[in-house]
Amino acid sequence: SFAFIGVGPRLGYKIITALVSTSPASSILVLTRSEPEPGIFPESVTVAVVDYGNVDQVREVLKQHAIEVIISTIGFGGVATQVKVAEAAVSAGTVKLFLPSEFGIPTEGRKDPGLGLKSNIADQIKDLGVPVLRIIGFFIDDIPGLTGITETAKLHILKGTTGTGNVAGYTCSRVRSDLVSFAEVFKVPIEKDAEEIPSAFGPIAKMAQMILPQGSSGWDPKTNAEIEGAAGSDNSLWKEDGWQSVEKVHDL
Repeated sequence: SFAFIGVGPRLGYKIITALVSTSPASSILVLTRSEPEPGIFPESVTVAVVDYGNVDQVREVLKQHAIEVIISTIGFGGVATQVKVAEAAVSAGTVKLFLPSEFGIPTEGRKDPGLGLKSNIADQIKDLGVPVLRIIGFFIDDIPGLTGITETAKLHILKGTTGTGNVAGYTCSRVRSDLVSFAEVFKVPIEKDAEEIPSAFGPIAKMAQMILPQGSSGWDPKTNAEIEGAAGSDNSLWKEDGWQSVEKVHDL
């Protein structure tokens, strides 16, 4: 039995759809702070409107539905609320695993005020006694916008990892990332050492340029280096539809 918090169209809906498709017998509960539009979720999905910060309220809902796994895809601005949900999970007594909202650059051990917050939240959840699973990997989907390909037909970043569709499917199992060269894949000129990225993503694109190599599932933020053989080491654990390549995601 699964409970989701912070569900949105970018990733949460995709994970739920993949879970319904691959494991139709699963019990799926969506905890939302406001009533969703009718028909937005599959008929088998139950929706409960709660205040994530109300530990007693969340506990009762989790207990009522005997939730075993909590999956959070909550946005960065709300990641701190996960601790309250984890407190509710502990008191509910049924939750066996918590997937905090990561789904990006590896954060474990980071101390910076940005991504370090996610690491701190995950540590707090573990300290409560709830097992934690972190899903990581930079999204292939964002490459054109984050590298300036869309605006200039030039590639400004050379490496990255996985796509939202892959993450959605693999969250029902595990996760991976690959290090790939986009220079050959996109077949566009490379603009090296660019001061700015001409992108609709704005400053996010520049930040991505600096941290994109860390999107690998083999990246260790504690040592600031790639762990040899770690990236993609568990790919074989998910073979549902096969991994979507960069070419397939972008129809190249």
